[in-house]
Amino acid sequence: MDAIALRLEGGAHDPHCDGIIAAIWPMLREDCLEELSGRKEAAAADALLWMISKRIQAGVLVLDERGRVVRANAAGAEILREGRLLREAADGLHCPTPNETRALRHALKECLTQGADTEMILFLERDGDCGRLPVSLSSYPGEDLVVALIAREPDPKRVEMIAQKMGLTPVEARVAALMQLGIPNRQAAYIAGVKEQTFNTYSKRVLAKLNMSSRAEMAHMLTWQAGMGRA
Repeated sequence: MDAIALRLEGGAHDPHCDGIIAAIWPMLREDCLEELSGRKEAAAADALLWMISKRIQAGVLVLDERGRVVRANAAGAEILREGRLLREAADGLHCPTPNETRALRHALKECLTQGADTEMILFLERDGDCGRLPVSLSSYPGEDLVVALIAREPDPKRVEMIAQKMGLTPVEARVAALMQLGIPNRQAAYIAGVKEQTFNTYSKRVLAKLNMSSRAEMAHMLTWQAGMGRA
């Protein structure tokens, strides 16, 4: 119910105030509600940006057409400071190896050429270890900008736990965690302490149980599930 308090001071128009208020109040009320709604929408947008900037554990980088960083959230800035996956340079982002840098530049061009709704996934190797992390590149509509979303390095134990919750046995979950690292089967089999043929058999079983078409798809899914779950 609307309530209006009207203060009259004995003016010549006081007798007409009730009629004036009744005539203008519907429009005034609508303007007030629109202003209130606009404030809430602005606050909601600020809250979303705050979450992406400060709280989300995935790195978010906004890149121009040359691969230079225009904006980064807190997690993205930390990834750049570490320099193990990506590092900034005058001519744009660089990866630990020249081949991966060329692959990144090519993917950026492809995103901008194909335009909106284009997403490309790269698995980039971190400097100093054999693990790989997925990087999602998406073209921002209407601008020559690409948004890179980078999963943080997940805890292998958490990857195993999530894999078990998805229906894998402990042994299969261990195999899935090694597959998630993106290392060759021979090396993964050595770490697991089994023959390569045995590891190959388990890896096929893992993909079938998780209904995944490729190792890359499975690694991408487990990385995001484990990495985002830490937030």
